Amino acid sequence: MSAYKRVVVKIGSSSLVSKAGLIDLPAMARFVQELSQLHAEGLEVVFVSSGAVASGKGKVDLEPRYQASRKQILSAVGQSVLMQKYSQFFSEYGITVAQMLLIREDLEDRQTYLNARTTLQGLLHHRVLPVINENDVVTAGSFGGNDMLAAAIAGLVDADLLVLLTDVPGYYQKYSSDVAPEAYLRELSPEAVEVELGVKRSSSSSGLGTGGITTKLEAMSLAASFGIPSVIAQGKSAGLLKKVLSDEADTGTWCRSVVSRLESRKRWLRYGSKPVGEIKVDDGAEQALLHHGTSLLPIGVVQVNGTFERGDLVSIVSGSTEAVIALGLVNCSSDIARLIQGKKSADIKQTVGSFSLEELVHRDNLVLV
Repeated sequence: MSAYKRVVVKIGSSSLVSKAGLIDLPAMARFVQELSQLHAEGLEVVFVSSGAVASGKGKVDLEPRYQASRKQILSAVGQSVLMQKYSQFFSEYGITVAQMLLIREDLEDRQTYLNARTTLQGLLHHRVLPVINENDVVTAGSFGGNDMLAAAIAGLVDADLLVLLTDVPGYYQKYSSDVAPEAYLRELSPEAVEVELGVKRSSSSSGLGTGGITTKLEAMSLAASFGIPSVIAQGKSAGLLKKVLSDEADTGTWCRSVVSRLESRKRWLRYGSKPVGEIKVDDGAEQALLHHGTSLLPIGVVQVNGTFERGDLVSIVSGSTEAVIALGLVNCSSDIARLIQGKKSADIKQTVGSFSLEELVHRDNLVLV
């Protein structure tokens, strides 16, 4: 019995597209069969699939003047083709599929974030298998590729595991054509992922996908920040998903997060939204936030930058290093924040006539980065 109950599986173009640049239907059928087996065993599966552009190839003869919009046009045509095939293959196992196309902005707005989350939870409750892709028709690469989209979805649905299927068995620190296939790393700690991201900037040589190994490491990093384990594994290895979910050895490169699972609201703060202002804090406030889990008090603020209103997301920045240390929803406007910065709680009422601003950012509305 698998310890994982809800799994996000991402399949990249390198695992799904033939050398001719077209969808590999036998490979697709095999993926569907393996996903259907997991579904039949009671697991909740969310499927992030590339392949829309490849599915659109050969369906339309683009004139030269439309080459600049080539990806968007092929994606528009290919999405329906791709979903038709998935619907056909999954129906053979009695599984209904649902399509969801997202862009980065869909997860930045709190209401659309919640709409997407509620929809996915409803689909999974009714045993419908969601097939998700980035909406390349209206924006190209807003997530930075489907690896990052898959990690964002893992956080959105409270997944127990993120599986990133690609064309290699795992992560190689030094990859070349003559490297031994078994030389990939079996484990990467979240800290090691960050180190590798700093020194490793390789990408897929296939030219089919928009990802590469760097975006997979970034996806691992994001999943780890959510408290979700992840694995990079070879998509074309038959029976792999079953082995991964059984925690068998040599199934890929794993990153097992050691942080607690972030609640949904904090996941949205961590990834879904963009800060509109900045609050710079002194060393005492920085240490209190980082090591004691406190709220941000006005007395620890040394500078307020930007224009924001109550409830907006702001970056909290170290006054000594200039690094962003946290994100949070602020309890007042930037104008009031400037009035009360550096003040003790007892002095705030005299300044703005309210005791309710004792906490500039409450710890429940704050997440470390």
